[in-house]
Amino acid sequence: MRRRNLVQHAVSSTTIAQPQHQPLNSCNNSGDIVNKGSHNTQTQQPNHRTFSKISPATLKTIPDSDRSPTTHTLTTTSEIQPVFVDQVRDIATGESEHLVMAVQPATNNTGHTAGNHSSNYHEPTTSTSATRTCSDKIPTPAVELEFRSGFVTALLDSQAQKSYVTPKIAQKFGTHTIGLPTSVRMADGHTVQTLGIYTFVTRIGDLDVAFTAAALENLFCDILLGHDFLVENEVSWDYTTCTIHLGSKRRTTACWKGRVNNKKPPPDLTQLEINGDTHTRAELEDVLNKYPEVFSEKVGRTKLIEHDILLKNKTPIALKPYPYPHTKQTIIDDMVRDIEEQGLVEPSTSPWAAPVVLAKKKDGSARLCIDYRRLNDVTESDAYPMPDLNKLIRQMRGARIFSVLDLRSGYWQVPLNQNARKYTAFRTRRGLYHFRVLPFGLKNSPMTFARLMNEVLRGYIDDFVQVYLDDIVVFSMNTDDHRHHLDNILERLKRYGLTCNTGKCRIGSTEISFLGHLINSEGIEKQPEKLEGIKHFPTPTKVRDLRKFLGVCNWYSQFVDNYADTIAPLTDRLKQGQKWTWTEVEQDAFAKIKTALYDSPKLSAPDYGQPFCLQTDASEIGAGAVLFQRGDSPEEKRIIAYASKKFSETQKRYAAVERECLAIIWATEKFRV
Repeated sequence: MRRRNLVQHAVSSTTIAQPQHQPLNSCNNSGDIVNKGSHNTQTQQPNHRTFSKISPATLKTIPDSDRSPTTHTLTTTSEIQPVFVDQVRDIATGESEHLVMAVQPATNNTGHTAGNHSSNYHEPTTSTSATRTCSDKIPTPAVELEFRSGFVTALLDSQAQKSYVTPKIAQKFGTHTIGLPTSVRMADGHTVQTLGIYTFVTRIGDLDVAFTAAALENLFCDILLGHDFLVENEVSWDYTTCTIHLGSKRRTTACWKGRVNNKKPPPDLTQLEINGDTHTRAELEDVLNKYPEVFSEKVGRTKLIEHDILLKNKTPIALKPYPYPHTKQTIIDDMVRDIEEQGLVEPSTSPWAAPVVLAKKKDGSARLCIDYRRLNDVTESDAYPMPDLNKLIRQMRGARIFSVLDLRSGYWQVPLNQNARKYTAFRTRRGLYHFRVLPFGLKNSPMTFARLMNEVLRGYIDDFVQVYLDDIVVFSMNTDDHRHHLDNILERLKRYGLTCNTGKCRIGSTEISFLGHLINSEGIEKQPEKLEGIKHFPTPTKVRDLRKFLGVCNWYSQFVDNYADTIAPLTDRLKQGQKWTWTEVEQDAFAKIKTALYDSPKLSAPDYGQPFCLQTDASEIGAGAVLFQRGDSPEEKRIIAYASKKFSETQKRYAAVERECLAIIWATEKFRV
């Protein structure tokens, strides 16, 4: 019978009996393979020993994730004996398979294990006559599979035609599929029935992988990845570096020595803007170096939340692609290929299809966008509240040190529900694709991301962190507090699988730019670049232009006294059903609001140890209010914020005294005085 001795893998979960035939090759105490031949007539008696379950990747005693460590009895001789494994034949299919068995290390004359656990694996040999040295430093090829609820180490075996899994792991991480049970003949001659076929979706390194495996009782490891998996994923391994390379569409590399030995290098902080004196920078760098995962160059992937798409009407909408010249088509092809290699999109068979749009960035480069307007029209709205921008900014005033963390392609770090992926399909000349992650441009993307960030930073928001979509600001009164606050936030990001863009993060600043505002310990100012844009905004010639102008102005409404009154002639032009006109009245209001925004004062940081003053006013058009505190002199006002609102048509008909009372009530509610 042709026999093959295989890589000696992990400890079996059953008692393994020594084969009745004596192997032709064995190792002497010096580690040399000796050809014993047929003249070796003496058979050594088995020596039964018991040892704890060990990790196939690290050779260290590890606890089972769900129960106490178990012990298993192995049979061996006093010398290291390579175990020959008889062929295992799948009775149902007739395919020839091998199951890899374990071998106990040799014992010395005192009965103790020769050598430590790190050198107990030996290179297999298929020669029956050659003499060579056994390698005792090659560990078993194994990879760590990351599932949503835990990690499992899987062994790789090119001699097994199929992949196998224990029933416990199958039920915990897999999905049962339709398939007839088959019979498998084990090495000792008895046959066992498989317990069904399961599919798995896992992550190896930064690569998402799907595979199928048959559940098998008494398997010696949790998961055995056989020839089917190795071929499908183009797996190769390097014994020199103890690494495994896999991936059919894009490649990734994993260390087979296991998670405990896979220390991540410190992050590259050269692109990070770290401020402060030498001592402060050193302290902040110590914090940052603890989180290489957060400052990875790769786009993260959280497991905390998934985005779903709920439709009012599920009738597919398939739109033709927009025409582009060849040069732009090439750009689109390159961008789609890039995001496919990153695992963000995949080929699709969806009946839905949206066109691709190439948008221009500020630096002149192109951004790949998808026109999801028709999809958004039939999508149910998400009522999750978005953050109040003015509240976010006011909350940070008075802080003395800030750090801004920018998530790397934030939306792409949110997985897309499996059932919703088909709705995101888009057409290119190379084919149809759909997203596997949350794409930009969907109706409810901001709400999903706001929900995610509120969960990630729960308990910290308003105390020492504020977040608006993928922009996170950590603020503190001193360096010591800031170091602890930053550590807390980075720990949360690591825990939930989120990564930051080092090129856009700013650490330990005394002043930051956030949502168009400059924030420091003295208060809030308008960002000069934004003001220049308002100052040079051309006179609107249509409603769309006016909406754009007012959108920018509204961003700074809290800086202008009686803002609503000033822009009233402009907002009146937005009423539907009227013909577009632009008279001197509108032009005068247009000029006034530009001047008011440009000349408005800096808003001061509130002193919560001093009383606040609220001053209100009302006109026939609307109400205005100013929140301030007294300065060093009674005449000095430290403006905290302005607020205003336009009256409805009914409120405009109120008596003057009623409008004044309405202004007081509204302002009190506005500032929560």
